[in-house]
Amino acid sequence: MKWMDLALQKKIFNDEPEQDGFNFEIFPLTSMLEFEEVNDQLKPFHARKSLKEKLAVIGGKSPASVVKKILKKVLDKEFGKQFSWYGGRGNCSLGSSLLGKIILESATSSKTLPITETDAIDAAMSWLRHLKDKKTNAN
Repeated sequence: MKWMDLALQKKIFNDEPEQDGFNFEIFPLTSMLEFEEVNDQLKPFHARKSLKEKLAVIGGKSPASVVKKILKKVLDKEFGKQFSWYGGRGNCSLGSSLLGKIILESATSSKTLPITETDAIDAAMSWLRHLKDKKTNAN
């Protein structure tokens, strides 16, 4: 399916133009085509800054819960099974993508509690790894 078809299906084109240049309605991502498109959209600085600020306000009770909530917002669980943080064992690398970098920056600049980069990476790795353990359509 072409990107335009996916965009229309997910209704990411709004009647009003986006003020910040990045449309958040595309999340959670459900396909590699959407993932690649988002990474292309994140090339301009203003788009990266906008997404980082939006994700940074997602709170949680622990560093792991903040990262988990950000990842749940960004990636569909079934689609997320294709990723690992570093791309090992035949998976796609989330950590080396622009989106992965924004997720990491958002978590470490969380407004709710201090999170180190190591804590954020560990939490992301754990969440991605455990997606594969869950049955399809499980919450």
